[in-house]
Amino acid sequence: MGRANPFRALVAGLAADEFMLLREAVDERRCRDEVGVGTLAEAAAPYRPDPKCPGFGARGAWRDGSTAAGVPRWRCRSCGRRFTSLTGTVLEHCRKPLATWVFFIRLMRHNVPVECAAELCGVTHKTALEWRHRVLATVSGYQDRIVPRDTVWVDETCINNTDPSKG
Repeated sequence: MGRANPFRALVAGLAADEFMLLREAVDERRCRDEVGVGTLAEAAAPYRPDPKCPGFGARGAWRDGSTAAGVPRWRCRSCGRRFTSLTGTVLEHCRKPLATWVFFIRLMRHNVPVECAAELCGVTHKTALEWRHRVLATVSGYQDRIVPRDTVWVDETCINNTDPSKG
């Protein structure tokens, strides 16, 4: 017999909105444990500390608050355009938490049909298709840039001297 869960009574006593907040916190923690970041803001921070304006291309934008999801918002000094750290990325205009995206990508890795992924992630079929296209556009061409070196094993077949510079 397993040990008693000390949180069962606490969770049962939560109101619906409190339960949703707890669930979001648990999802964020799980996402942080799995991929290293828990929120969209955390995911964007290291890659765009001084972002370039997507419209004008100038650097030196100033902080202009944050989105509802906590993603830093910037304003270009040259043209006045507002943009976020996620502008131009696969997560641009994302309204769902990062944990939902991680779950969606995991479903894609297992070839789950778009209809099922949409239902499991709580989005429409149209949104799931858009997400799928965004993810595939982001990773397309990635494999073409991989250059094998030394000895490479492909499907249990040994290919020696795969360095193209050695002829």
